[in-house]
Amino acid sequence: MLTVCCTHAPLTFPLAYIGHDHPRELQIKLDTVNAIYSDDDEHYALEGVQAMAEWATIRPPGMGFVFLGEGDLPFGVSMWHQIDCLNHIRIIMVQGEPPTGQTRHCFNYLRQALMCNGDIVLDPGGSSQIAPGGGTIAPTTHSSHTCRDWRQVYKYMADEHEKWTPEQKEVQQEVVRDTIHAPPAGLDVE
Repeated sequence: MLTVCCTHAPLTFPLAYIGHDHPRELQIKLDTVNAIYSDDDEHYALEGVQAMAEWATIRPPGMGFVFLGEGDLPFGVSMWHQIDCLNHIRIIMVQGEPPTGQTRHCFNYLRQALMCNGDIVLDPGGSSQIAPGGGTIAPTTHSSHTCRDWRQVYKYMADEHEKWTPEQKEVQQEVVRDTIHAPPAGLDVE
C-alpha cells in the first residue's frame, strides 16, 4: 500500500534535529547526468567471487550512513538502503533460500522506491534480444535516462566519513548490527 503524504511541517532554522525537525534529504545539490542502461555481464553479477566483492564494496565508507546536527544523529541515506536491499534479494536468490521478513521488507521498499522515482523514459517495445540461457528480453539500450549523479552522493558521504569520530563509528556499527546494512562477515569496512 502506498500512503501519499504531501504536506511536511515547515522546518525551523536552525534545525533542532528532534523528532521530524530535520531535512528530508541530504542538503547537497546534485548534478544530473544522462545514462544509457545496459546489461553488464561483467560487473555486479548475481554470483561468483567478483560479484561478491563488488556488491560488498559498492557502498561508500560509513556503509550509507551520515551524522547530522549538533547531537550527531545517525541517518541512513535511502539510495544505499536500496542497494543493500537489492544485494539482500540477490543473495537470497543465489543461495536458494526462502524469503525472510527482511526479504519482504526489501522487496516492498524497492517497489516503493521505483514507483516514487517514476522513470518515464520510453524503452523500445518488443522482446528482441536473446537472454543468456535462452528466452527473450526487452531491449534496454539506446534509451537515455536523466539521473541524479550518484557519484556526488558517494563522494559527499566518503568525505563526511573522513570526519567521523571513534564514537560515531561505534554508533554506526551498533545501528547496523544484525541488519542488511551490516558488512559481510570478514569484510573490514570503514
